[in-house]
Amino acid sequence: MIPAMVVVKRGGRHPAQDPGELIFSYKEGRRLQISSAIHAIRHPFKVPVAPGVALDRFVYSFVIACDTITLVDTGVAGCEETIFDYIRSIGRDPSEISLILLTHSHPDHIGAAKATRDATGCTVMAHSAERRWIEDTDLQNRERPVPGFSTLVGGPIPLDHEVADGDTIDPDVPVAGDLPVYDDARKSVRSLQRLKRTRNIRILLSAWDEPRSGKAVYDRMDQAAAYLEMIHKAVIQASETGTSDKMEFTKRTAALIGLPPQAVNPLLSRTFAATMKVRDLKDLSAEEKSM
Repeated sequence: MIPAMVVVKRGGRHPAQDPGELIFSYKEGRRLQISSAIHAIRHPFKVPVAPGVALDRFVYSFVIACDTITLVDTGVAGCEETIFDYIRSIGRDPSEISLILLTHSHPDHIGAAKATRDATGCTVMAHSAERRWIEDTDLQNRERPVPGFSTLVGGPIPLDHEVADGDTIDPDVPVAGDLPVYDDARKSVRSLQRLKRTRNIRILLSAWDEPRSGKAVYDRMDQAAAYLEMIHKAVIQASETGTSDKMEFTKRTAALIGLPPQAVNPLLSRTFAATMKVRDLKDLSAEEKSM
C-alpha cells in the first residue's frame, strides 16, 4: 500500500488556504470540511460480488483548496461530478484543479481520474510503484481481479510526475473491521509502527474511515494493529483445517474475523494468502518490537 497522508504548507494568497484551524463541519451528510483549506468528500458505491448481490462501500477523496486546488484521490468512475459540484459549492471552480495526487492504484482511488483530467487538464502524480496499474488498467484487472472492475474505473491515465519515498506522504492506516486489502502483512505493520512514531498528528484522513483528530488518531492506529493481528491468528487457525481450496480457506478465515459471506472474493483471498506467508510468526509485530 502506497503512502496516503498529505502535508499542506501554510502561506500563499488565497483566503481559503490556511489548513490550521480545524472545523469538522458536515455538509449534506457526505461532505466534511476539515479546515479552511481541506475538504473531505465521501463517495458511496457498490461492488458486485455475485448475481444480484453487491457490497455497499465508500471511499473518501480530499480537496485542498489553496491558490490552486489539489485533489487527493478521485473515487470511482462518475465521482468527478460529485467532486466538481462540491468545489462549486465552496465558491471555487473545477478548472482550478491543478494536481491530482493518487495515493495508490486501486479502482476506488483512480476511478474518476481520467474524467477529471480530461475536464481540467490537470497534472497527475503518484508513486512510481503504482505507475503500471494506473497507466494500464487492463493489466491491473488481469493481475488483481476485482469484482465489477470495469464499472469502477473510467480508464487508464498517464502519470506526469512520480512521488518518491520520503516526500510529503506517510503510510496509510487499515480500518479495523473493514475489508482487509494488502499484499504484505509485515510491511503493513511497519507502516503502522512508522505512523505511531510521528508526534503531534492533528488530523488523520483515511480513504475508508471518518476523519479523526487528536488522541483518536493514535487510538485508530492501535485498533488497526490489533485488527492485523486478529487476521493473522484467524489465518493460522483456518489453515489448520487442512483445506487446499483457496476460496474455502478464505470463507473460513472471513467467518473467524466477522466478515459476511458476500465479502469473500479473490481480492480477500489474496490478502489472506499474503498473511499465510508469515504464518510461522507468533505475531506480526514481533520483529518490529525487537528492532
